[in-house]
Amino acid sequence: MNTKLANTLLPTFYKQLQQLSTQQPCHASRCIKILRNLNQGTPYPLLGGKYLRCRPNIIRFKLGLRHRLLVCKKNEGWIPEAVLSHEAYNKFLKRRR
Repeated sequence: MNTKLANTLLPTFYKQLQQLSTQQPCHASRCIKILRNLNQGTPYPLLGGKYLRCRPNIIRFKLGLRHRLLVCKKNEGWIPEAVLSHEAYNKFLKRRR
């Protein structure tokens, strides 16, 4: 994992990304590519992102069949919220309603 990138990410998100990179390295690299493209100005729908109905400031990206990336839109840019398994993502949605 790139240390420069790690310094810009939130500590909890960095731990989730490290865990994902040991289990599914292709999903971790896709996650990093999505974050880079968002910060370079690529529109999120072109990357496969969709707004959450229950929290309109959070956008989800499908990393594969079993993982989701949640990104929050703030004034300073796109901030990663979490990388979740599909089961944890479903619990996240139920908690927010």
